[in-house]
Amino acid sequence: MNIKILGSQCAVSNYYQETVEKIAQSLNLTYTIEKIEDDEQLRRYAVYIGCLIGYCPGCNYVPRDSSADKYTPALVINGELKLHSCFPSDEIFIKLLSEYL
Repeated sequence: MNIKILGSQCAVSNYYQETVEKIAQSLNLTYTIEKIEDDEQLRRYAVYIGCLIGYCPGCNYVPRDSSADKYTPALVINGELKLHSCFPSDEIFIKLLSEYL
C-alpha cells in the first residue's frame, strides 16, 4: 500500500503523518509513506494548503479560498484521495486503513 500525506510544514501535518504511521504499524500493514508539501503536487489531487505562511492560527481558523473545497491535511491511499480538510479521530483512521488488511 502506498500512503501519501498531503500537508504543509507544520506540527499538525507532522502529527497527522505520525498518527497514520502508528495505526498502519499497529495493523501490521505493508506500506510506504510519503509526505507531499509541494503546491504543484497537491493540485494534482485538487487539494490546497489553507495555511498562512509564517503564521499558524490553527486549521479551524484559516481563511478559506471559496473556490476550493479540499484542504490539507489530506490522506491519499494507492493514488486515491480518501480524507481531506480535517484531522479525523483514530477510529476513523483505523476503519479506513483496516480495509487494506
